Amino acid sequence: MLLSRIGGLLLIAGTVAAGVWALVFGRPAGPDEARAGSWLVNTVTILIGAGAAVVATAAARPMDGRLTRVGLGLAAVGLIGITLGQTVVVIPSGSNELASTPWVVLVGGGFLAGAIGAPVVGVALARSSDLGTRLVGRALLAGPLSLPAAAAISLPFRVDASAVILVGFGISVLGVAGVGALALRVGRPPPAV
Repeated sequence: MLLSRIGGLLLIAGTVAAGVWALVFGRPAGPDEARAGSWLVNTVTILIGAGAAVVATAAARPMDGRLTRVGLGLAAVGLIGITLGQTVVVIPSGSNELASTPWVVLVGGGFLAGAIGAPVVGVALARSSDLGTRLVGRALLAGPLSLPAAAAISLPFRVDASAVILVGFGISVLGVAGVGALALRVGRPPPAV
């Protein structure tokens, strides 16, 4: 129970850091801001990845389903792989990141694992009988759909669809925070309706 709550707090801290990043660096940044922004992005991925790993291994109801644990584990492996690829793999000056096999494996594999893990958790939680858990699952499913929606809006009409992407980012952040909140309430019965 204690580990699950620690994982929930890590997930919530990561979403708060993601919100700070979006507010501060959600616009074109200069070189100094870009360095600070990349540090904050690495902090977000470490917090959310560690929180997902802890919740995947230690959670009780409603986070104890096999599908939920597999999805959280995949998301954790993906985020940790992305962080390692961005911080540990040394790329020679003047070289392209795509020429570095370790970078491609860690970051590409991390994105793939995260892209599979998050919807798996969303589907698992969306099938729950508890309304709050279903809403968290739906947020995890709806947030990433903003990218294809933004492309569908902007390409044929030649308009800026950044507002759609921003709304999708916000929904995704709320979904991850909801997973953290669910991990905090484990062991307690769901609220009476």
